[in-house]
Amino acid sequence: MNSLPLLYFPANTVVLDDDAGFVDHVEVALEDEVAQINSFTDPQKALDFVQLTGMNGFNHESWMQPEEEASEEYTVSIQVQNLRHKMQDHNRSQVTTCAIVDYQMGHQNGLDWCQKIKNPLVQKILLTGVADEQVGIEALNNGWIHQYVRKQDPKMVEKLLAATQ
Repeated sequence: MNSLPLLYFPANTVVLDDDAGFVDHVEVALEDEVAQINSFTDPQKALDFVQLTGMNGFNHESWMQPEEEASEEYTVSIQVQNLRHKMQDHNRSQVTTCAIVDYQMGHQNGLDWCQKIKNPLVQKILLTGVADEQVGIEALNNGWIHQYVRKQDPKMVEKLLAATQ
């Protein structure tokens, strides 16, 4: 599902890879452009963090109602007082809105991890050096991820920055 951002707010980006050196590389590459980066090498700790900080009341279900079950059209209903309250909430900068996840992480792969994130407003970017394009295409088609970036891509950092904005 594509989301309709109601307002801009600085947010957390989670970087998850079992290679601590690569996590540091991504963090340094993104630090000047991304508001807040939280790096993890442990998938469970990253999942717990995302579940704890995932949108905290910015869930689309509170303001979007589908016209019909199979419809792509939505009626937007906004409670101005609630929106104003969210805009003034200083905790909104602690919300996780993006996760950059390695595909191959020891006992778990990044696709399995991404499927555990239930909030559709958390952008999931699969970052991989081993998965082939077919895996990325299947994950995109099934809605498990929003973006697929190869580690070997010479424009990896630019693609990650574009995906996190």
